Amino acid sequence: MATRSHSTTIARLQTLHGDASAEPFLRRLDVIERDPADPRRHMLLDSLVVDLAAADAAWQARRERIVALRTLAVELETLIGASSTELRAQVAACLATPEADMAQVGALAQQCTDAIAQQLHRRAAVARRRAVLEGLASLGYEVREGMETAWAEAGSVVLRKAATPGYGVEVGGRAESGRLQVRAVSLTDTRDRARERDIETIWCGEFTRLRSLLADRGSELTIEKALAIGEVPLKVIEGGYKGSSEATGSSAKKNSS
Repeated sequence: MATRSHSTTIARLQTLHGDASAEPFLRRLDVIERDPADPRRHMLLDSLVVDLAAADAAWQARRERIVALRTLAVELETLIGASSTELRAQVAACLATPEADMAQVGALAQQCTDAIAQQLHRRAAVARRRAVLEGLASLGYEVREGMETAWAEAGSVVLRKAATPGYGVEVGGRAESGRLQVRAVSLTDTRDRARERDIETIWCGEFTRLRSLLADRGSELTIEKALAIGEVPLKVIEGGYKGSSEATGSSAKKNSS
């Protein structure tokens, strides 16, 4: 009776994982059944049970890892499309092998996971830049086509506002990291400290409104460092709309009180 239950377990292993997985256990069971009087019979059966359980668990884990890799490959194609062709081809070749190399399966799964994370990170950065620019547009700043790209490539952009000629706002930082810098700037090299203080005061109020607008859209600006009004002269950026390599700050960093 005991060997019948073992045969059933081996048959299940054979059905789920193929003949090769069951063959060693069938041979061992056959040896045990040939000599019912063997004093080691119970010990051999117990050992067979333990090894069968371990083999079943190992094959199940193997199967789950292969299924997980297939799922990642599908997600990769959905998110990235043609740019993931080479990696997906490697996955297909690996899974087409009857006995897939599990080390390769693990390595490819990690590559897929990393590629998916990078793509989601890029999408989040695009959404973050767009949300900030749309928020500034709603406050009256001129947002022009190409600013999102310029920000991503150069590190910052400067926005003008008709109501405050000669001044604007510089938005910088790498949106991928969530660390941004926003500050009022002068668009000419003519210094008027009193006017600059007025501009910074205006920007303080606008920044508060910008944070509120972004919060309504599920985004957030957290002040890591704020400079008091008039603490430093406004940065001068002649020409207005242009990129800058400067990209420092935190979730938000502003030159205001």
